Order: sequence, then C-alpha cells, then structure tokens
Amino acid sequence: MKQPAPKKIQIAIIFLLLLCIICVLVYNAAAPASVSFGSSQAVFLGDGWTVARGGETKENVSLPISVLSGHAGQVFFSRNISAQRPENSALCIFFYTAPFTVSFNGEQIYEYGIQALDAGYKSVGSGFHIIDLPNGPGEIRIAVDFSNGIPGAILSEASVMPGAAFMARFLRNHIFTIAAVLILFAVFIYTLISGAARAGKTAGSTQPLTFLAITAAVWLLARSGLLQFFTNNLLLINGIDFLSFFFLPIFALRFVQRRLLLPDKRLLICLTANTLFVIGACLLHFFRIVDFTQTLFIFHPLLFADIVCIIISVFRADPARTPHMKALRAGVVVLTCGAVLELVTYYLMSFRFLRFSFLELALLAFTLCMLYVWNSESKEIHNQLILQSEFRKMAYRDELTGVLNRAAFERDLEKLAQTAEVPFYLFMIDLNELKKVNDTKGHQAGDEFIRNTANLLKQISRPYGQLFRFGGDEFIMIYSGSAQGAKQCYEALQPYIRPNDGSLSPCFSVGYAMFDPSAAGEDIHSVLRRADRRMYACKSRLRTGGKL
Repeated sequence: MKQPAPKKIQIAIIFLLLLCIICVLVYNAAAPASVSFGSSQAVFLGDGWTVARGGETKENVSLPISVLSGHAGQVFFSRNISAQRPENSALCIFFYTAPFTVSFNGEQIYEYGIQALDAGYKSVGSGFHIIDLPNGPGEIRIAVDFSNGIPGAILSEASVMPGAAFMARFLRNHIFTIAAVLILFAVFIYTLISGAARAGKTAGSTQPLTFLAITAAVWLLARSGLLQFFTNNLLLINGIDFLSFFFLPIFALRFVQRRLLLPDKRLLICLTANTLFVIGACLLHFFRIVDFTQTLFIFHPLLFADIVCIIISVFRADPARTPHMKALRAGVVVLTCGAVLELVTYYLMSFRFLRFSFLELALLAFTLCMLYVWNSESKEIHNQLILQSEFRKMAYRDELTGVLNRAAFERDLEKLAQTAEVPFYLFMIDLNELKKVNDTKGHQAGDEFIRNTANLLKQISRPYGQLFRFGGDEFIMIYSGSAQGAKQCYEALQPYIRPNDGSLSPCFSVGYAMFDPSAAGEDIHSVLRRADRRMYACKSRLRTGGKL
C-alpha cells in the first residue's frame, strides 16, 4: 500500500535527524592521535596524565579531566613529555572555568586568570592557550587553586605542536562552525537590508529574526573559541558567550510569538521569565556575587520550559491562521532535538570542547527555517502590495486612453487649490461630434477618435501641464505656470479647434480659466464653471461658423 505524503515527510525528517546526529558524532570523534607537519609530528596528549589532590593521586588518566571544587585546596594535572617533539613547539591546551599556572620541570612558565580571580570573578572563561615550551624532555604540571570558591576546572584537550600548526588545525576542525557563522551572518545582513522594505504581518517578526541570526552567529564564534582570533581576552569572550546564549531563547520566542499572530500567554510568560533572568544574571555577575557559569543550573531548566512552551504553542496553533506552519513546526522540532542532545552531551561528556555540536546544527537549521517562513510570507505580502498598488493606479487611470481619470482630477485639483502659491490655468476640452461618430461609424470608431485625441493632448500637455479625462468626450488640462506659458499651450491647441470633418482626426472645443490663490473669495468650482462656459461658447461658434 502506498504511504500518504505526510507519513513520508515524517520519515524523511526522522532520517535526516538521525543522519545529522551520526555525522556530528563521527566528526567530533575523528581527531587523530597525531598528525604530520612536514618532517615533524604534533603530539596529542590525550592520556597518561596524573591527577593529584589532597594527598590522593590518580595515574594514567585520559582527557577530558573534570574536577569540581568540593573543598578548598590545589589540584595538579601532570604529564611527562619526551624530547622527540616538533621544533619551536608549544603546549596547546583547552582549559575551562578556573585560573591556573603551568610549570615545566618545576619552573613556572605561564599563568592565567589569577588577576581576574583577585578581582572577584568566580569563572575566568574558557578557551585555548598556546604556551611556549623550553627544549628537551620534562614534566608539564598544571596547578589549579580552589581556595577562592572556584566551581571547578576542566582540562579538555592538550597537545604539543607549533603554535601556527595548532591554529591551522583548529580552523580546519571548525570549518563547519565557520560555515554556519557565515550563513547566519548572511541571514542577518539579508533581513537587515530587506526588512526595511517589508510591511504587513512580517514586519513585526523581522527584528526578532535579525537579532536571532546575529546573536546565533556571535554565540557560535564565542562558544567554539573562534572569537579568540579577534581577542584573547577570555573574560570578555566568556561574557559574550553566556550573554548571547541567554538572549537566543528570547529572540526565538519573540519570533514564534509574532508568527502565530495570537496573544499566547505561555510565550509571554516565557519571554518575561527569560528577560528577568538575563537582567538578574547580569547584575549578579557585575557585582561579582554569582558568575554566569553558576547561573546555568537556572537557565537550563528555563530553556527546557521555553522549548516545551514553543512546541505546545506551535502545534496547537491553527495552521489556517499561520502561513507556512509546516516549516515553522519543522524548525521547532529540529531545535528541540538539538537542544536536548546538547544538554545531554554537555553533562555526560564533561564539557568537552566539541568541534561541532548538535545545538549549532539545530540552531542553524531553525534560523534557516524561520528565514524561509519570514521570506516566503514577505514575498506574498510584497506581491499583494504590488497588486494593491496596481489596483490603485487603475482606479485613477482611464482604461481606454491611459490618462488620469476624473477621480484623479478631483484628488489632484483639491491638493493644488490648497497648496498653490501662484496662479494656474484650467483648459476644458470637449470633442466635437463624438455622438455623430458613434452613430454613423460605430462605437469602435468613436473609441479610436477618443484615443487619437488623447494621444495628441498628451503630447501637447507634457511640457505644459497634466491631462485628465473628465468624462466621455471631455478632457481637462491643468497648467501651473506663467501667463505666457498658458498662452503657448492654448496656441498649441488652436489648430485642432475646428468642426468635425467626418474623419477620426482630433478636433475639439476649448475653454480656459485662471485660478488665482491670492484673489479674495476665489473658488475652484467657479473657475471650472468659467472654463466650461467658455468651452461651450467655443463649440457654439464652431457650429455657427463664427470666429474663435
């Protein structure tokens, strides 16, 4: 039996999610034990470590090594390295949270975070450190002091290689993160530039999507360590990392709330809770009471509640009221799976610095889904606005001749009468014997007669003023300028002020009048009546053969 399309779509989504999970796991596990750089080797110190604390020693420990503070005291991570290592090599490590010092053969060669600890910070940030090593074999010893309330320390990765080789390897290992950052930054630029021209329902969701894209890009840069290529201030990177992470659910919630077009109380409560959390976390961190790291035990349950509320709101919403609901739901499902897997790996893998994470992949997919939802509806609304604009133009255009119609004349004349500072002239033009043409040659010939006259009048009016079709056989030209210009306009019309000779060539009667805004009691309707009387007087003279 053939499966229905929705079932196939569900199976395809599940298959893609499983494939992404496998790819992320394989990619993160693919780091080799050593890699060649010309004639030298990069030595990866993944095992053989000794951990000592309070008289207790554990040997042959493998990375990552995670140690919680528990009680005050020092913890030492040590390992021997041989003389057979690359020239100009350095100790390249990833260290998390705690300040530390590094010694080689008993001599201190590096320290990090001690001054920040003295300033009251509980966490001094995580990132990579490139530490120059003296030549020859010896013992590397990393010391961490927990006497000032440091929550914990994690040695995630360690290797001995030239610093430039480490940087090149780091960039290669994070090529997918770099690609994700570039894509998110492109989304930010696109929504920032094109969002200003969007209107209607999508206008409200433009700002949250723009901020979501740039915040996600900044978070990926900070979380992955790529931000260290721009600044080596790990305290600053630590603050950017946590703040961007804290703001992500706010912008995601805001976007979904704007898309649902409903006053969803769940989303509003989550938005309020997240905003209060960010304010509180910033104040606690600023006054050195609690570090950002120590607020994660509150943020993670809050993040879980956000995801649950988004899922409930999106899947309970009426698809008929929310365009592109399938794409919105798919993005939410992907984000949920990525967030859950990220939390699991975060706690089970001892905060390992992953080369590419589930949440990075899910966040990129979610942002692209939201971009699709936003852009698709924006295009639909844009097309609707174009149609409305065309309809408005049609409402003010005469279909037969293409010139402005009577509605446009009344609109523009009223504005001109209110704003005019100098006199302007009205020319009332009436076709001669249109009814006779219709009766003798048919209405198609009459339409051609009207079009021929309109084309002529458009040519005449272009340098002088604006042309309107006022009625079936009447046109009005508005000229705003000098009396000399009005005279030239009338002279251009004069060759065609003649009786109808039976052909379809333009022939008409003309009457004109001047509107003077400075004249007391001047009324635009009285000007129209004067022009109309003179036009009929012209027509009467043509019938009787009198002079114009």
